Amino acid sequence: MELSEYTFRIILLLIPGFISFVIADALTSHPETKLHRVLIESLLFGFSSYFVYFLYTELPFVNSTFSFLDTLTTKNATLDFAEILKVSGISILVGIAFSFFSNRKWLYKLTRKFRITGKHGYVDLWSYVIDSDFPNWVIIRDTENDLMYEGRVEGFSDSTEIDELFIRDVLVYKNSSAKLLYSTPALYIPTKRESLTIEFPLLKFTNAIDRPPLEEKEKNNNGN
Repeated sequence: MELSEYTFRIILLLIPGFISFVIADALTSHPETKLHRVLIESLLFGFSSYFVYFLYTELPFVNSTFSFLDTLTTKNATLDFAEILKVSGISILVGIAFSFFSNRKWLYKLTRKFRITGKHGYVDLWSYVIDSDFPNWVIIRDTENDLMYEGRVEGFSDSTEIDELFIRDVLVYKNSSAKLLYSTPALYIPTKRESLTIEFPLLKFTNAIDRPPLEEKEKNNNGN
């Protein structure tokens, strides 16, 4: 078997993995994907899709064979295009399922709960805070323009290049005097995030709010 023929066979066999990758890449937020990650993730998605198909062929009422491994390793094996087509269909579901679990960050939430990791799984802390389980009613202070917005977060940018917020049911105040200026059903804020502070007024305090002031702690420590 010539190398070019074998390479062509591998490319056809791994089409399902690339389909899953494209779907997951479009439906999840993540840093820019390097070429080696594209190849590795496509391989993993591909093998996952073929494994699901293998489990399907093992069901007693299914009259189908699994030829992927033979096609991959046997010199004179012929491609089963029907199998590739079926696995490509499965790969769509694999990509959607991966996106579903990835966007909910369940693995990160579980491992954070048991203090296994401190990572949150988002592209940056901006995305983590805005897309978290915190109440989405916020107070946004733009001190540079002396404005304060109170509303409900409806959408946000997930890129560090463009900072955008879209909020609904908005009350706009003068920040320095808390004077109500106007209200609007929705507001788009393109201001750079460095000039904004975001408060979550509906988020409940923890028991730490009852702590004594730091000055009192320092005084007690010096006295001891």
